[in-house]
Amino acid sequence: MPELYHLFKRTHFHTLIQQFRFSLAKFILEVLIRRFPNEPQYHEFMLIIASMEHSPNELIRLHKDIHEKFPGTAIECLANGLYPGVKINLARDFLHAATRLDPHNAYVYYFLSSTYLNLNDYNKSLEYADECLKIDPSFYLALLLRMTCHKKMGNFYEFLSDAFSALCYIENLNRLYIVDTIIDELNKHKTLRKKFLVPPSGVIPEMPTS
Repeated sequence: MPELYHLFKRTHFHTLIQQFRFSLAKFILEVLIRRFPNEPQYHEFMLIIASMEHSPNELIRLHKDIHEKFPGTAIECLANGLYPGVKINLARDFLHAATRLDPHNAYVYYFLSSTYLNLNDYNKSLEYADECLKIDPSFYLALLLRMTCHKKMGNFYEFLSDAFSALCYIENLNRLYIVDTIIDELNKHKTLRKKFLVPPSGVIPEMPTS
């Protein structure tokens, strides 16, 4: 009979997080952490979920555990960068340190992209969102970061592409918000919208033939 440790893979938790199924992911992770308290990836996923749920008390608790169990690692740098109230420039530096220690971790680049977005550095945010998707093409949450960057930068077609992709790929997404954002952007580009919807001058639609 296989060990419990081998039944749950990183991809399983990644999928649950991408679908915003945080409660199920946390339930399984808590069981696994009690059974395997020194396995860093389980603590890492709990940290990621706590950040996405904006749970400061949980982030502080996890930071303490990670600092004690995994000092000097990428996950400690990630925990430092996500610590509640940390100065944003310091958070950025911790996340860069995490990329050097774990250069193939898509979540580190995701949070780095989010940090640069909050710094209003949209080019850097796009760069790290692209790196996140390069490492893991199924990391659809990065589309939301790219969508926001393109909206801020006035990249209309790129915004639409990422917005529609996010609608199609991300489960349990606030789709009404995305649709409202798309409509707002279309209203700002009425000239472009007319080109999509209005036939050229002089063109008369023909009656359908039977």
